[in-house]
Amino acid sequence: MPTNPTLLLTGDEFRGFAKSKVMIVLWVLMPGIALVGFLLLRHRARLELGPGHSISAKQYMGFLESGIAGAIASVLVAVEIVSDRSRNVYQLFVIRPIRPESLLWAKFIAISVLVIIAATISMSIGFIFDATEGRPIDADELLQSGKAILATAQGVGLACAGGVLFGVLAKDSILVAVVLVLQIGQNFIFIPQIPAFFGVMQNQFWLWTAITFAFLFAVMWIAGIAFRRSQF
Repeated sequence: MPTNPTLLLTGDEFRGFAKSKVMIVLWVLMPGIALVGFLLLRHRARLELGPGHSISAKQYMGFLESGIAGAIASVLVAVEIVSDRSRNVYQLFVIRPIRPESLLWAKFIAISVLVIIAATISMSIGFIFDATEGRPIDADELLQSGKAILATAQGVGLACAGGVLFGVLAKDSILVAVVLVLQIGQNFIFIPQIPAFFGVMQNQFWLWTAITFAFLFAVMWIAGIAFRRSQF
């Protein structure tokens, strides 16, 4: 039975990245550092928020992950694409019946999923820590936690799509790819939210989610066109 080439390539990429030292750091070291940071800074946060207010470990982990998870994903995928091009890896696929977009989607899916797993681990640790401190856990809390994870996934996905696009456009320069990702790609997450800045569609979480994924696919489609026209 024939196997979808995108799924096959995604499996190879996923296994490769999962065994890398970068993912070990993301899955183990980053959650630990985040929790230590929360323990050290929560007293200061309580002072800044005022009496009777405090930030939970889950909130802190979610805020931290939303800020760095997308950056990690976008830089990682951009560097991988440029590195593979410089090592002439893509020339090996020219004679095989594989669509160029499959190579990009494989890296996008593998890296996005792995970084989202790392972010989920961190937020889950924060959730468990809050539970040990006696913070109430109810249906609304679980719903908000799910939305926080989904929002992080959206940010990671958009940032990673930007990393794919600029990794393709940068061709052989890793430095150019990283600069484009950090200066432009990191702002992609704000584009679907532009209407909210003008008072339109505020508090429409699921509508923003749909718009975000539509924009993500548009970015990947543009990256695919640019990749097909590249000279390997």
